[in-house]
Amino acid sequence: MVDPLNSTPSPVPPSLPQEPSHLSTGLKWAGIVLTLGLIGAAIGWFLLEKKQPGEAQPTEQTTTTQQAPEIIPGALFDNDKDLDGLDDAKEAEYGTSDLEFDTDGDGLRDIDEIEVWKTDPTKPDSDGDGFADGFEVLKGYNPAGPGTR
Repeated sequence: MVDPLNSTPSPVPPSLPQEPSHLSTGLKWAGIVLTLGLIGAAIGWFLLEKKQPGEAQPTEQTTTTQQAPEIIPGALFDNDKDLDGLDDAKEAEYGTSDLEFDTDGDGLRDIDEIEVWKTDPTKPDSDGDGFADGFEVLKGYNPAGPGTR
């Protein structure tokens, strides 16, 4: 058994001073360059996303507004106040408004309901299924009856 108080310590080789490794210095610089690049990219992205003065800001809610009817040469009449393609006499015959191009407000022009979709231009839901005619057309369903077109 070795007595720790009377024993001589074994010689420990002196540690040699280590010179800085070129690899570790290169990694440090690579890390610094990468960090600066990421910061620059983040700043660039922020500046590109920033809206310019006077530029419209996006809104979460969209509002639906009626758009003016498409003007078709030869389809307009001198006495067509709402420019929907039906003259005022036809408007009176169908019971539609001569001041609104979409009398029932379902999103379809009166003339399209009569000539294209064969729906009632005075009822927003011609087939009574609970969906407005314009919505059914938009989704590919038949606004005049059950099923798709």
